[in-house]
This record gives sequence, structure tokens and C-alpha cells, in this order.
Amino acid sequence: MNKVQACILFLVLTLSLQIAYCQNAFQDSLVANFKYKESFYYVKPVFGLIYNRPDLDGNSQFMHTYNSALVNTNKGLLAGYSYGKVALEFGVIDLPIATGYRVALERASGRDQILGHTFRVRYYSFPLLFHYTLYEVGRRLTVKSSAGIIFIRYFNFIRFGNNAGTAGITATTPDGVTWWSRTDYVRNYRESFRSGILGVDLQYRAHKNITFNLQANKLINPQDILTYNASITHSDSPEVYKVKTSGKANGVNLTLGVQYNFQVRKVYKEK
Repeated sequence: MNKVQACILFLVLTLSLQIAYCQNAFQDSLVANFKYKESFYYVKPVFGLIYNRPDLDGNSQFMHTYNSALVNTNKGLLAGYSYGKVALEFGVIDLPIATGYRVALERASGRDQILGHTFRVRYYSFPLLFHYTLYEVGRRLTVKSSAGIIFIRYFNFIRFGNNAGTAGITATTPDGVTWWSRTDYVRNYRESFRSGILGVDLQYRAHKNITFNLQANKLINPQDILTYNASITHSDSPEVYKVKTSGKANGVNLTLGVQYNFQVRKVYKEK
């Protein structure tokens, strides 16, 4: 390399460094004198747990069904648009609702016989949610509030049997005594309804395009969505045990999502 080539290379490197310095200085000046709002679209698969507490009215022997039957998993896909501190979100999430009972039937042998039933319907919900940023901790952690409405419907992928029927069991003890019970029931469910929703959303921005999301939503609907009425008799007592239990969309849904952000833009505005 001769002296002329070396001088040309030196000038090119110097010019490149000056351009880079000017770009950084311009960006620093832009940040100092302007504020910006970020906008982007996103999609978010979610997985969660939902718990709805049913109502129960019956003889003193009746209890709610097991909590393991009332806590159900759900999943769905959400999409939305975010601009600054606000976001609008919609999508589809399955929504299982359950109700049921347990009853302790006193037997002549002195040991109670535990019977029970759980009635569960898996709905599909279509939420429309508005999010607003409450707090920002640094550039990554964000706390948001949410409110909206959910449109909920049951699709007949699985058809239930008759809404009224009879079930029974018969058993023989080791000493040869036969014991039986009979349950006459009527069950009903709403095919479609709406529910309000309030929630809190914790987000962690791991990358410009990736956000982890933990959300707790409270459903607001006072209606009976499922009802299950039963009358129970058994061989060791002439008493008729009656119960009415109803499931509601009034519980808490805790979801975990991984959000993919795309078409991320920054809109600058002078301070």
C-alpha cells in the first residue's frame, strides 16, 4: 500500500467516524428534546387456571363439590394493538364453568356413604378488553389495568344427554346386606351470555418483540349459568335429600402468556 492509498483510507475512516458521531449526537438531541409513544400490533397465546365458586342450597348433609373439580384449565389466543399507554385486545379463550355437590348419607352400619356429582360445561369466550398502563418500572416491567366485556357461547361439539334423568347405585356389604341409592336430577345451562371483566396485568419486556405476561381477571356476572337440581333417596332412610346447585361466571382467571410484538414503531413528539 503506497502513501496515497494510505491517505485515502485514513480519510475514509475519519469520515465514517464523524458520520457515526453526528448520528449519535442527533439521536441524543432527539431523545432530549422529544418524547415518543411506541405503537405495535401483537399476538399472544395464553394458558391459565379458572375458578368459579358455585352456589349450593340443600339439606345440611350437602357440601360443595371438591375444589379440584371447580378449578379448571383454559387456553386461548389473543391479538391486539398498543399505542403509548393504551391497548385494545380481542381473541378467543375457552371458559369452563362447573358446579356440583357432595352429600354424606347416613347408613345403618354407622358409616356415611359419600355421593357426589359435578356438572361442567366448556364454553368459548370472545373478550374485548381495554388496557391502560398504571406503572412502568424501568423499560422492561409494566403494570396495567384492564376492563371490558366477554361474549360467551357454548358450541355443540359435545352434546349432553337428557336434561332430566335418574341415576342409582346398588352395593352388597360383606355380610350380605344390599344397599341402594337413587338420584333424580334436572340440569340446565345457558347456551350464550355476556360477562363483564376487570383485571390487572403484569408484563415483562424481555425483547423489543417478546413480552411475558401474567394476568388476573375477575369475571362479573350474577346470573346462574348452570343449574343442577337433585333428589336423593337410599335404602337406609325414608328421608328425601334435596339440593340445588348453580354455577356462575363470577370467578378469577389467572393466565400466563407469551406476547409477540410486530410492526413496532416510535412516534416522536416535541416536549
